[in-house]
Amino acid sequence: TVVAALPTNTGYVSMEDNSIQLIIVDGTFGYVYTFSTGVLAYIVDGNFPNGATSVAFLNGRFIVNKPNTREFYVSALLDGFTWTYLGLPIYGTKENSSDLLVEVDVLNGLLVLWGQTSIEFWQDVGDTPLPYQRINGATQSWGLAARGSHVKVGNTEIFLGLNPDGGYRVLKLNGYQPVPISDEDIEYVLEQAVLVHGTAAVSDAVALTYTAYGHSVYQITFPSLDRTFAYDLASGVWHEAQSGVSETPT
Repeated sequence: TVVAALPTNTGYVSMEDNSIQLIIVDGTFGYVYTFSTGVLAYIVDGNFPNGATSVAFLNGRFIVNKPNTREFYVSALLDGFTWTYLGLPIYGTKENSSDLLVEVDVLNGLLVLWGQTSIEFWQDVGDTPLPYQRINGATQSWGLAARGSHVKVGNTEIFLGLNPDGGYRVLKLNGYQPVPISDEDIEYVLEQAVLVHGTAAVSDAVALTYTAYGHSVYQITFPSLDRTFAYDLASGVWHEAQSGVSETPT
């Protein structure tokens, strides 16, 4: 059922709900869809960071990123229209590293701040106005190389990572610790692609997960390379996916 039309028509959107409202951000504006009324409306609070590209929900509040900064903004309790407390914005800043914030996310009850070359984990401590606080000693020196590459699998996440030295690998979070799961062949493909085409060759990667015959699979596609690779979590084996019967691209 069509409920509304967005003014944008390219790129990705991010969506989250609190069972009462659904928030949509599209990199231009923020919108709230109210389930009880069926109405989609703009977020007009002046403290909402228009241009947000990701939204998460944790313990009654929405969280979004402010593009090209280290800041994230937080909504009022169960109210996606309100981003103000006593006339001031509710926001925090990724603290441990100077790299920019790329995505906000929630994993196992923790707020995850994905940076360009770092990952921070925050927890809800019930403070006012900002209820979240960074967990000391949990920051990791791997960043998110492609916004669309991180996907939840069970109680963890898998993602395409970039370390401060410029290395690209596919990793799985083991608690706070990113553990590489990509093999030498996958890493060679990524390194060669970046050498020849630049970082744009991997930054547009998108991933998904599925289960087949009891095997959980992480699948990542590189549109610029026209290649897709899949990782079987049970066997630890990678394979390349194709459509049709054509030969593997070079």
